[in-house]
Amino acid sequence: GKFDMVICSDVLEHVPEDEVDQLIERLFGYGRLVVWASVCCRPAKKTFADGTNMHVTVQPYEWWERKFAAYSEATRIPFVLVETP
Repeated sequence: GKFDMVICSDVLEHVPEDEVDQLIERLFGYGRLVVWASVCCRPAKKTFADGTNMHVTVQPYEWWERKFAAYSEATRIPFVLVETP
């Protein structure tokens, strides 16, 4: 369905980089009025058993903002993106 507000908190950095665009597209696909998301732009304190960092996609805030802006422009749905400390 469609929702007035879509919230995505503490998820984006856990998605492999080659799947990020698909996830953001899905978020905007569910949205009607606004998409709100938070993203952490630094490595996590925890790792998987093999030593891989749990934040599998660590990119600067501007990288994430450009991606959200592109989908916002295409869908005409505004977004709020915050960087978690």
